[in-house]
Amino acid sequence: MIQKQVIYLLVLIIIGNTITVDTTVHCDCSELRSQDCQFSKYCYWNDNYCQSYPNKCAIFTTQSQCTPSLTNYLCKWDDNSCVSHLYKCDEFSSNSDCPCYWNLDNECAEFKGCSSYDENNCPASQGCVYKISECQAEDYIDCSDQTLATCSGKQGMFSACAVNNDNECDSYSLFSECSDLNNFKTKCVEFGCKFENNECQKIECEDLSIENCTSVNIDTETKMLCVVQQQKCVEAQNTNHLNIDSCYMSTNGNYKWIGSCVQCESLVYSILLTYISLFLVVYL
Repeated sequence: MIQKQVIYLLVLIIIGNTITVDTTVHCDCSELRSQDCQFSKYCYWNDNYCQSYPNKCAIFTTQSQCTPSLTNYLCKWDDNSCVSHLYKCDEFSSNSDCPCYWNLDNECAEFKGCSSYDENNCPASQGCVYKISECQAEDYIDCSDQTLATCSGKQGMFSACAVNNDNECDSYSLFSECSDLNNFKTKCVEFGCKFENNECQKIECEDLSIENCTSVNIDTETKMLCVVQQQKCVEAQNTNHLNIDSCYMSTNGNYKWIGSCVQCESLVYSILLTYISLFLVVYL
């Protein structure tokens, strides 16, 4: 098990008086008391101790839970237990189970080109579109050649066209961060950001309602804690607002409850099945 020692740069980043937590790690199971242990999907309570599962698939305890689709194609039921398994595309014999691409030969396989698929299986993720009765490569356009009335569609697999703040048709990345959309006010809001002072900015605690005042994302791996004070949502300066029921979960498992909500001394990397499942099934 790969382990992160609790160092402020890796476990809990303190920026000024604000608190951010690392969403890619969680407390080592051995540190947790019963309450937090039961909250954790990585640990289980056994003989008055919190222990980690011998393997990540062991969290699925029945055959009905340990299916390829429910475990993001990382686990398999074998010999009355759920174990890790690296699936390959050709292990699947039906369209409904296939995590890769179901082609005209009724095979689950790696991508072969747009013409290899019917209307129901034409993969947009590979730049394909079904038109004129066949699956074919999408026709990309040059955004700069479009008028305001025709400013839509894609310029490439990962870019599209939209009217910018200068009232011109321009391209933007489909994977843009907030700061990448300064010239696209409408898209800024669509991407879950806010447009303020002529800039596309990340949502901050003060932008949240009291009902939703929990945390905001700093980046894909980090979030900042928020708290309600004087009927306003503000950045949390400590964890005093968290209790035995909210401490562990609200900090993404970075903190534990021992009468107060404190940072864990040792963290381990979380196995995020969702992020790696596509790599395993498509490229192996």
